[in-house]
Amino acid sequence: MKPESKQRGIGAALVACGLLVGLLAVVGCTQASPSTAQQQLTETNAVVIHAENGDYLFVDTDANTVYYPLLEDAVLVDEDGRELPLSELAVGDAVVVAGDGAMTMSYPAQYPDISRVTIVSRGNTDVVDSYASIVSTLFPAIDPTSVPAGSLSYHNSSGQITLALNAYSYRGFTAGPDSDELQGSVSFANESGIVPEGTPDANLSNPVDATVEFDRSVQSIVLARYPITVAPEQRVHVDLDAPLENVPATIVGNGEVAFIMDPGYAYSLNATFAEGEASYAFFAAMIAS
Repeated sequence: MKPESKQRGIGAALVACGLLVGLLAVVGCTQASPSTAQQQLTETNAVVIHAENGDYLFVDTDANTVYYPLLEDAVLVDEDGRELPLSELAVGDAVVVAGDGAMTMSYPAQYPDISRVTIVSRGNTDVVDSYASIVSTLFPAIDPTSVPAGSLSYHNSSGQITLALNAYSYRGFTAGPDSDELQGSVSFANESGIVPEGTPDANLSNPVDATVEFDRSVQSIVLARYPITVAPEQRVHVDLDAPLENVPATIVGNGEVAFIMDPGYAYSLNATFAEGEASYAFFAAMIAS
């Protein structure tokens, strides 16, 4: 072999070896890097100090801070790793919470990205008792004989809007005189169809997603509406000759109802609770966009 050919062969072999070493190094580095799904979760110790109707409050026993755990996507397990229904989580349970460790800056904070909650012991009443005053403030007791309070919430160009709703008709509750609901008519308007002053008004320029939230669990609901007009004197008139139109609505939480609210209608929401039933009224006047 000629010297120059031999040198070219050796050079090619060195280049090939270099490429091979570089490739192995890249493969080795790629294999050594854990994937995002395999990254270790942050684990913290906590005690359940409130658990009722799907609402939970934890206290981080290391940091002595309370927070709302959002458990929709979390798995509840025992110490042996057996999966449990979320209903097994009870006040006094000591737990290990595994998640990304990021909480909101509100008070109490919210912990949204929780992956797993492990029950390690039960009956930690001493911890629960020490936070009783905080729990009673955040979850005040509701008089079951009182008429449920409600609130209507939606977004418009100004941001989040919330309007208080009071029952215009109710029965089965002992906190006030019984009032049988009027059947076949809009009882929150007089015979001329005029809506009383003080009826909550959601001024809208277009349909919006809306919710009505009550201070307790609701068993069933019926939402209906009549078209309205606004007279020059700014009095709202309900068209009582128009057919009553049922509005699709869904119970999405223990005390929350979701629906689409259209402008130009007066709404009546009849809700059934464990203690009785009540009706609430509001209207959505059309405004220029």
